[in-house]
Amino acid sequence: MFPDLCVRREIMDLMAHCPHPDCEEIIELRNMETHQEMCPYGLQPCPNHCGEMLQRRHIDNHIKKDCSKRPVNCEFCDTLIPLDHKQVHLDTCPKVTISCEYCRDAMIRERLMVHLKNICPKMVVLCRFHAIGCTEKMERELMANHLSSSMEKHMELMAFRLEGMQDRRKHSSSPQEHEVPDLSMFEQHEYSVYPPNTSPKVNQRIAHSGTSGVGTSSSSDTSVFSPLPLPTTSEVSYAPTFKAGATDVEKHAAKTLDQDKIPQPHLKTSTSVPHQSEKPHVVHRFPSAEPRYPCAESRNTSVNSRILAADHRYSTGDLNVQFRRFPSVESDYQEFDAGRTIQKLSGEVQALKDKMKVQEQRAALQKQEMIELHLSSERKIKEVTDSLVKLESRLCGGEFYWRLEGYSGLLQDASKGETSVRHSQGFYTGFYGYKLCLRVNFNSPDSGHSQHISLFVHFMKGEFDDILDWPFTGTITLSILDQNDDTSKRKPISETLVAKPELAAFLRPRTNRNHKGFGYMEFAPLEMLASGAYIKNDSIIIKVRVHKQT
Repeated sequence: MFPDLCVRREIMDLMAHCPHPDCEEIIELRNMETHQEMCPYGLQPCPNHCGEMLQRRHIDNHIKKDCSKRPVNCEFCDTLIPLDHKQVHLDTCPKVTISCEYCRDAMIRERLMVHLKNICPKMVVLCRFHAIGCTEKMERELMANHLSSSMEKHMELMAFRLEGMQDRRKHSSSPQEHEVPDLSMFEQHEYSVYPPNTSPKVNQRIAHSGTSGVGTSSSSDTSVFSPLPLPTTSEVSYAPTFKAGATDVEKHAAKTLDQDKIPQPHLKTSTSVPHQSEKPHVVHRFPSAEPRYPCAESRNTSVNSRILAADHRYSTGDLNVQFRRFPSVESDYQEFDAGRTIQKLSGEVQALKDKMKVQEQRAALQKQEMIELHLSSERKIKEVTDSLVKLESRLCGGEFYWRLEGYSGLLQDASKGETSVRHSQGFYTGFYGYKLCLRVNFNSPDSGHSQHISLFVHFMKGEFDDILDWPFTGTITLSILDQNDDTSKRKPISETLVAKPELAAFLRPRTNRNHKGFGYMEFAPLEMLASGAYIKNDSIIIKVRVHKQT
């Protein structure tokens, strides 16, 4: 048992209305699926994925005006964003004007971080000395007052840090038990164990302390060495000169260096330098402060000059710059700077990620626009092409040529039992005449006409059928042209049929195309076509001429 392919072909030739309610097109069943894919009345989801289902003819207007996901430009940064994401974008847009939450100054969002880090007077920040232990927090505009009022505290913290630094240096260098580091270390770091702006009066006290308590020795004996004990932390304020005057510092230095509070060592009356074992008590808190010079006068002169030099440097220098001259403090600042650098880089990375996300969204929207533009262009091209074909069909004057391509493929399909039916485009007998088309059948082996090609004409619904005479009367000539290069040897295959008004094929069409056609089941043998020059470039040319009876 074999399927009846002839019946199948006849069914596929049937005309049917488009299933979409508003569409009035009547199409062959074999072309129905293709029509539904392009039908302007068919439903299609919004290409922006907003969830709406619309007819294809309304898609363009929906995308431009009504779609909740249509692309719009941000009025601040001109970034292309979906409409329903506009508010989300405005919450992070770098060009939106916002107010600082601390000082209420207005600025664009991308400048807020710089404002908070460096400018905002109401921002709560750490003390500039937090790297060495100050835990105070204050508004930025109060920083100057804090630095002025907490000088002693800050210098004590710095002294503790320096003490630890010297202890670590002492242990790392493994000095001898009684060897004291050179005082030049303080000169190298531009730091003095005495307060800045020490007056000459204080220097005289220092010089005098080298000879006091000598016993019977003469005051001019400069070979006697008398070390000066350093004041304790609670007695000396190690602070830079911010606002304090020289008079206050002198009073403070005079107080701390009072002879009544400085224990006087008992020295032997000798012109030689005391033995190491006979050295008087030395305050080991600042071991490097003990002089190593054999001459008291030269010692005092050197110390005084260093004090004055350090006083001048600290009275004019930046305290943060001085801190960085000490290795341990410098390492703390390096760690702090590294943390700030990491934080800055993290912010930049996040900003780049945000920009990349915006670019991806913009690329997706542009891709969607390109797809829509491509589809719109294809529709317009099809409309223009159809208009040209329609115009050509009206101007043929009842004589129509049809090039049927893919001849060998059609034969192969027919040999497999598949449908091999082709219809030509419609043509008119005149600009306001009848509309017809051609139909070619390649018959399957079980049809009984497998060795011949079948050729028919069908009348179609035209625009001016109301003014034409029905049923059609006249003659129709069908031909398969010989494509021999030598025109003298061309022998076209032609047949002329006479219209029979009583047949349904010649009645006025009520559908897009009359279901019944008129022609020849065995128009020409396939063997004849193959042996001659009728097939060229895998195509044949069919000619039809319609003569209206007057």
